[in-house]
Amino acid sequence: MGQAKSRPLKLAKSVDLKKFCGKWYVLWRISYPYASKYNEQEIFSLQPDGKILFEHKFHEGGLNGEQVTVKEIMWSMTPENTILRQMSGPETQDYGVIDIDEQTYDWAALGTLDRSYCWIISRKPFLSSKIHNQLISKLIAEGFQITKVDPVLHNPFSDA
Repeated sequence: MGQAKSRPLKLAKSVDLKKFCGKWYVLWRISYPYASKYNEQEIFSLQPDGKILFEHKFHEGGLNGEQVTVKEIMWSMTPENTILRQMSGPETQDYGVIDIDEQTYDWAALGTLDRSYCWIISRKPFLSSKIHNQLISKLIAEGFQITKVDPVLHNPFSDA
């Protein structure tokens, strides 16, 4: 794993931002130290200026807990749209699209370039075990600490 961490992330070939935008369910992620989240969704909306409105929706404290929505701006850092920069207050964070379903854009794996955090996202609140295992293997090969990856619980009756 040390060797994987010393090289740049191997990213998807390219990302069509129009296909990428829309609602995604966060299924697995390296947990943040400050909160557990439920019904976690990410909604990406392409803006006329080419930037992306990023809405992070989740419930705090449980599947039926208080709904929270955080809105931030992102933009592409590469012609292939494989690195996205997110503005969070005065700070920025870069994310790489590590893998994506190039045909249907039904699932993707994202990660911070420093390998601190990663996410497996899907258009549906579930993913086949075959695709899940494929994405986990890819994240391991790229040097992410998969032992820290937690599932995100979703209420099938909640829209966020």
